[in-house]
Amino acid sequence: MNGPHLDSGRDRAALIWFTALQDQPSVQLAFSQNGGADFAPPLRIDTGRAMGRAQAVLLPGDSAVALWLEIDSGAARILARRIHNHAALDAPFELSRGANLGYPHAVRTGDGILLAWAEKGAVSRVRVGILSVG
Repeated sequence: MNGPHLDSGRDRAALIWFTALQDQPSVQLAFSQNGGADFAPPLRIDTGRAMGRAQAVLLPGDSAVALWLEIDSGAARILARRIHNHAALDAPFELSRGANLGYPHAVRTGDGILLAWAEKGAVSRVRVGILSVG
C-alpha cells in the first residue's frame, strides 16, 4: 500500500518512496542517470505531514513531477510538485482534499500527466484530470 514507485525511460529513472524512520514520516525522491545502477542522494519532497502513497513521473530534460498524500487538520490532501535538475523544488500544490482519498496514479501523456484517484464517501467517485507540464 505504501511501497516505492519507479518511473524510467532510457537511462533516466526517478524513484520515490515513503518512510517513517524514527517515527518521522517523509517522502523521498532520488534520480538515476544510468538506468538505476546508481542514484543521487535522495531529496525530501513533502511539507512535513506525509502519509505516503507516492508516485513520480519523469519529464523531458532533468525533471519529474511527484505526487503524494499528506494530512492537514484531519483531512487528507493529494499534493504535487515538480523537481528540477535533481535538487530545485517547485512549490507544492494541492490537487484534492478529503477525508478518504485513494492512492493517486499518474502517467505521462503527450504534453501532460494523466492523473486518477478515488474519493470515498456517501457518493464514491474516481477523479481524473490532466496536469499540464509545459
